[in-house]
Amino acid sequence: MTVLVRRVDDTAEAIGRAVEEIVAHFGLLEALPADAVVLLKPNLCSILPPPQARGAITDRRIVQALVALLAPRFRVLVAEGSDRVTDTREAFAHYGYTDLESAGARLVDLEEETIEAPVPRPVTHSRLHIGRAAVEADCIINLPVMKTHNNTTVSLALKNLTGCVDRIDKARAHVLGLDGSFSDYYQVLRPQLNVLDAVWGMEGNGPLWGQSRFAGYLLASDDAIALDWTAARMMGFDPTRIGHLTRAAEIFGFRPEAVVIDGVMADLGFQPPPPCPPAVARRAGLLSRLRGRFAAGGNGRPRAVIQPSRCRACGLCQRACPATAIHRAGHTFEVKAGDCLGCRICVEFCPANAIAIVAGATAPAAGQPAGGEVSP
Repeated sequence: MTVLVRRVDDTAEAIGRAVEEIVAHFGLLEALPADAVVLLKPNLCSILPPPQARGAITDRRIVQALVALLAPRFRVLVAEGSDRVTDTREAFAHYGYTDLESAGARLVDLEEETIEAPVPRPVTHSRLHIGRAAVEADCIINLPVMKTHNNTTVSLALKNLTGCVDRIDKARAHVLGLDGSFSDYYQVLRPQLNVLDAVWGMEGNGPLWGQSRFAGYLLASDDAIALDWTAARMMGFDPTRIGHLTRAAEIFGFRPEAVVIDGVMADLGFQPPPPCPPAVARRAGLLSRLRGRFAAGGNGRPRAVIQPSRCRACGLCQRACPATAIHRAGHTFEVKAGDCLGCRICVEFCPANAIAIVAGATAPAAGQPAGGEVSP
């Protein structure tokens, strides 16, 4: 299996040339029948202001280059199913994706029509509700962004398939375990090509509130695990310490030594997700000791705790919570422990790193990311 690593400038011309080379290398134009349905799956995870979106959202120039190459021959869909806070159609408009329709692509909100699909070798889910367009497409081109993630260390190709899953199953994955869920997604959805947008990436408190940084690369592979393994190494992380990557390697028989790198890897040295603030950990531990035995969320079930002094009262956590367990309390928010699923979704949305996930009477260990590595 091959991973292409290509250096690119921050220009549409350089990105377009690299995209053409990638498509040619993997023989995509020749492999597909005429009038095939090709689904492009970018990452449009949330509506963010322009400075913050760079490095969090798939660069429109990559999608535009693919549409220009593919639309004359195939039926091209640009499809996404955004988060609980975001309307996908609004995200398309916000990031200028609606202009792609005049170039021959059709925009699809994967939440609008889903179908139930069995998972052949279930790890976490026996069945998944997937956007119909993704299941029925002749070819999927997966277009993730190189960024960190405060629940999974990295957000790359495997993680980007989450956007094809409906919002209920997204929430279930956070509760049942993301590591196994990503492998379930990959069993049902196997992209023919994965192109990683590392023109601009995000480090630190990703996937939404980290620091954007120019990296200047596109990576591509027809194997999502090989791509993620390689990209994690370039970011400066050990793939063997990333739960969803090691789980996927085990399930799919991936061997890192079998990966052929076409290009020159760089050590980009991305900053990891931040550790849980000590004050959050102390408060979470105290609340766990006081309430763990009696709360419905006790007995080891993970739950969220918000530190008021760090909270910006933006309300994103409340809007994102699938259990409606977060409520306003004066100038901050509080979590009703008995309703909390421990799903970590609020942690992803919090721009202030003010939320910790604790299990039972155990607070996050020092140096552990907010959201921790608590196993449901």
